[in-house]
Amino acid sequence: MGGNNKAQGNLAPAVEFNFGKDPESAKAVLDGFSALKPHLFTYEICVKYAASWEWYARYTSCGTKLSKLMQDIDRTAVMSLRERKSLRYLLYDQFAIAAIIDPSIMKEVKEVYADVELRGEISRGLVVIDWAGKLRRRANVRLVTRLDDEKCKHMMMESVKKF
Repeated sequence: MGGNNKAQGNLAPAVEFNFGKDPESAKAVLDGFSALKPHLFTYEICVKYAASWEWYARYTSCGTKLSKLMQDIDRTAVMSLRERKSLRYLLYDQFAIAAIIDPSIMKEVKEVYADVELRGEISRGLVVIDWAGKLRRRANVRLVTRLDDEKCKHMMMESVKKF
């Protein structure tokens, strides 16, 4: 999970946190693993498929050790979301992990060329996607643009109920 594909950011106006904090590493991953075309779950997909706070409350109050652990792990992120008055709970890494377990969660994937801006004064860490193929570069990522969030949330809920 990282980056963006519509210039929406949570670190800067157009920069996602993970790519913005270490753009050189993000670029190294995109360049170094281009033959594998890694799947990219962007900030925008996380916003698009965010869960309700009611769902999050159920997820973290199952009465199991794992639901309590998830509540503890998420404490800082949840505080930040609530301080920003987010209307929903953002599933960041959870989508990527769920897709590893069950790739059918990814409903639409586009192969595109993506690069990371390293010199921008206000866009350092921005993911630049060559939608029109103007750079004439081979696709290096599989951009996830649609997913089955209900299936992912179901997987998450079932996992915390068991442990």
